[in-house]
Amino acid sequence: MTAAGIDFGTTNSGAAQWNGEYVEVLEIGGQGLDANWGRRGFELLYPSVVGTSSLRPGTLFGWEAKLRSEQAVEACKRMLREEPFVKLGGERFAATTAAAGVFHAIARAAEEEAATEIREAVVTVPANATGAARFRTREAARAAGITVRTLLAAVRSQRYAPRSRRHSAANSSTPQCATR
Repeated sequence: MTAAGIDFGTTNSGAAQWNGEYVEVLEIGGQGLDANWGRRGFELLYPSVVGTSSLRPGTLFGWEAKLRSEQAVEACKRMLREEPFVKLGGERFAATTAAAGVFHAIARAAEEEAATEIREAVVTVPANATGAARFRTREAARAAGITVRTLLAAVRSQRYAPRSRRHSAANSSTPQCATR
């Protein structure tokens, strides 16, 4: 099994895998991008958004939720810290259930678009995440069928990025996969 990581960001999320030689950032969710949203690097971002639309059945995730929802809940990660429940499409859901949907959608996009199965992953959390938020994050991933190998504080995860990448990310207008 390939080692995988999910940066479960407040605004956008991303996924990466170790391919035996280097870390490869996966292109996930780009299939839902409209032409006017198609910017270099956006195919590496997966909006952490859950939404509904009267024009589409079911719950929407990622770019589809961001661009086509009539009602959306953004910042799924923040929900795990602050709100036990969210309202979506007139129904009330546990925040963990909504976040589990995002994790599941990320794993499904990785499988369909990048031919990578994510069954286990290192998952980032905010450095100041409380025990409850960490527990809910782990439970959301578990509910999506992903075993969390470890929760890595986002500030700490930046230390592991190669120095050249951190420097180029700070001086680039291209969105980076690491989100806060």
